Amino acid sequence: MTNKGFGTKSEIPSHYKTVEEVINQYCPDVWDMIKKKNGIKRTGSLDEIPMKKRKEIKKVLKIYINTKAQRVDAIEISKLFENLEREGGFKHESAGTLDLFRNNKYQIDVCPDGMHRLIKALLCGVDELACVYQNQTPIDMSDEDATKKEFNYFQDKNEHNSPASTSTRNRVAKESNEMNQKQQSMDDIFSDRRVKIHVNAYGTPTSGTSLHYWEGHEVWYQALAQDKNNTYVGPDVFDEIRDYIVKHTTGKSSMDISFAYWFGHLPHDMRSYFSLFLDSNEFKNRDAAFWTAGGQHNYGEETTIIRIGCCFNEFLRQMTSENKVTPDMIKFLRKMNVETQHFVENCLVRNLSVDAAILDQIFDKEDEDQTAEELNQTFHTV
Repeated sequence: MTNKGFGTKSEIPSHYKTVEEVINQYCPDVWDMIKKKNGIKRTGSLDEIPMKKRKEIKKVLKIYINTKAQRVDAIEISKLFENLEREGGFKHESAGTLDLFRNNKYQIDVCPDGMHRLIKALLCGVDELACVYQNQTPIDMSDEDATKKEFNYFQDKNEHNSPASTSTRNRVAKESNEMNQKQQSMDDIFSDRRVKIHVNAYGTPTSGTSLHYWEGHEVWYQALAQDKNNTYVGPDVFDEIRDYIVKHTTGKSSMDISFAYWFGHLPHDMRSYFSLFLDSNEFKNRDAAFWTAGGQHNYGEETTIIRIGCCFNEFLRQMTSENKVTPDMIKFLRKMNVETQHFVENCLVRNLSVDAAILDQIFDKEDEDQTAEELNQTFHTV
């Protein structure tokens, strides 16, 4: 039933969700997490709303979040619980007033900035919040323009505090139909039938692929579309190795791009061995930080590729007593710093284990006294 030309609840688009729906879809683990926090009150707020009669009071479950404009791809769960534990629960005095936009097309109140406060309120059993209307979207405004207006407000509020990530800004550009030429190219290559990946609203819909990522638009674009990039694999090769990536996907761009690099650059008869390696304890027993943390500045994916390649070689060497991964398979090695080249030489030429090579890199740099020129001579095939 319509109401004087205004929207009805049944017409509200699916990208507008209540905070309960946001939690259930994007961070359902917080329900169990809050139950284990004995020091946090879960039966209401710790205080009353100050000057309640002078404020707009709204039901928490009646406030909507535009998932196309908000950072649902980067909910800061650890920070959220840190704040709750520090306070012992939800405090209206600390939360202040929640900003709202009135969406006249659908007759709903939308929160353009304050999603984390809404989540904290619901987790703590808080029914109502003090709010203030900051703006409205007209009845005849398109959903894309409404999303853009809400996101711009969020950006302005957080410009000097906690600005949205590049991945979030890319997503909002897509959702608000404001993509630039490069963003459109990203969308196209991720949708390509040879690629079929989903990167935070770009590319193939999640229902049509097993490869979805919350971040990584730029690095995937470099790997798939920019043939001069260090990590380039290209759509044709990706099509060949796609089943391997699906089998071993981590959901993390830096890791899966590294897998794609090795599946794409290894001889065909070594791909099955690399798959075995990714299933092995030699790979699984190392935590994520070993592969991705502390990489060479501006060469994060390249560092991960090198670490994986050296560990894979050690895995093969234990079976064959030979080095099967060679420096020339790391096409960008000469662009890396001396320490990284030294590490590769220790692993792939001098037959040191990866752990021994790390120790050598830390403690024995002066004893080695090997110059960049000598290392380049070692890797003359690169």
